[in-house]
Amino acid sequence: MLFSGGVASALHQWMHINNYSYCFLIIPLMAHMIWTNRDHLRDLAPEPSPWGALVIALFGVAWSLAYISGLAEAVELAIVGIIQGLLVALFGARVYRRLWLPFTYLWLLVPTGEFLIPGLQSATAFGAAALLDLSGIPTYREALTIMVPSGSYAVAPGCSGLSFLLSALVISVTFADTFYRGRTKKVMFVLASLGVGVAGNAARVFSIIAIAHVTNNIGDIADDHLLYGWAFFSVLLLGVLAFGYRFRDDRPPRSPGGPGAEGRWISPARIAWSAALALVALIAAPLAVSVALPDVGNTFPTPPPALSCGTFLAGAPQPRWRMAADPPAVDGVAAIDCTAGGRSVHLVLAILERPVRRGKLMGLERRLIDRDHWIQLDVRQSTTVIDGRPAPVQTERIGRGDARRLVWSLFWTGGGWRAAGLDTVWNDIASDLAGHRRAAAIVVGTEAFGGGPEAAALLGDFLAGLSLGPLVGGDVRPASETPQGR
Repeated sequence: MLFSGGVASALHQWMHINNYSYCFLIIPLMAHMIWTNRDHLRDLAPEPSPWGALVIALFGVAWSLAYISGLAEAVELAIVGIIQGLLVALFGARVYRRLWLPFTYLWLLVPTGEFLIPGLQSATAFGAAALLDLSGIPTYREALTIMVPSGSYAVAPGCSGLSFLLSALVISVTFADTFYRGRTKKVMFVLASLGVGVAGNAARVFSIIAIAHVTNNIGDIADDHLLYGWAFFSVLLLGVLAFGYRFRDDRPPRSPGGPGAEGRWISPARIAWSAALALVALIAAPLAVSVALPDVGNTFPTPPPALSCGTFLAGAPQPRWRMAADPPAVDGVAAIDCTAGGRSVHLVLAILERPVRRGKLMGLERRLIDRDHWIQLDVRQSTTVIDGRPAPVQTERIGRGDARRLVWSLFWTGGGWRAAGLDTVWNDIASDLAGHRRAAAIVVGTEAFGGGPEAAALLGDFLAGLSLGPLVGGDVRPASETPQGR
């Protein structure tokens, strides 16, 4: 009940995002792992520990910061950390150490892993292209696009193999705990399963492209690649489990239990003391956040900001640049298309006011422009000039087929322009705690020049001719005119 928002957010992802549907199995599988090891717990008795309250308190602080900054993934991680503290408080350190793997398994309740997608896409594209070369099929690879004589194939986020990797992790951990005794052996099997999952996904993409090339896609295997992919992955994983089963360990004899193991007396005072400290630690974080940051809407909603094209001219809306179908929870958002010399630029500005958790600034740029079917080719940090001052900018190149986009994302919070990532998060939290938060995410993009250096120059010229300070509430004077010490 105290952390229902984070729990509901996780459940929503379990139900609606295929990558995380495995989460429904985590608690039953954890119970299975404990049950299969029950004979080796008879020499233990719960020893409630007040140190569990310290673990709860530490993760409570992490939850508070994540909640204030609107980072749902961090909120969910902190909730599982709080559960770990509760387990220590209720059962004690000895029981926790004996059941470290089932208890650690609970971290898989957090629907996470999207940050792995770009790396998995690159690994899959590289591996598949290498296998195509070895097979004798003429192949050309550009980033995540693989071209063969019969067609062009893009390794989209859904082809990265994240769902396969997460499924392999869940199954291999359960298998290792069931059939192996030593920790080293368990870890080695899990790592080997993950490696096979990554390599297998590259082999899957290779086979799809090779079969489509040889048969001229008669069977539409490329169109049904997800179905074939799961069949391929299932066979591969069963092979890994069958191989791993050959090295299973015999179970040690049942632990008879010490003379006082099952009837050991647990002091009621210790139980009460540990439970009271755990309860206080549990309540502290939500209570502090509710007092410091009451969950109320804005008294004066921010109207959509009025945008202009600066030194560029207003242009007709571009059909390929449009707002995401599920717009983020922001207080004001506006978009405009501008042109100069036949070159077009798309600008989106989103304003967020307190409370921050109603609109997350970090990652907001991914939801301001509809990026369905567009693949992230690369992302890096650079600098541009806004209102005569340098400002950090996140530069992202995305592609779809032969089309390329260059997208710049800028973040204003805490009275200044911030670099994407932790710099934005910490300054956003600080400004919200200080009671004067005003944050903005600015996204500009162009399809001109294929997203190359000329496109970067175009966006730089466009931003240099704008006056964004009044929109975000900042000082618009150039640095040379700013009083000393300002």
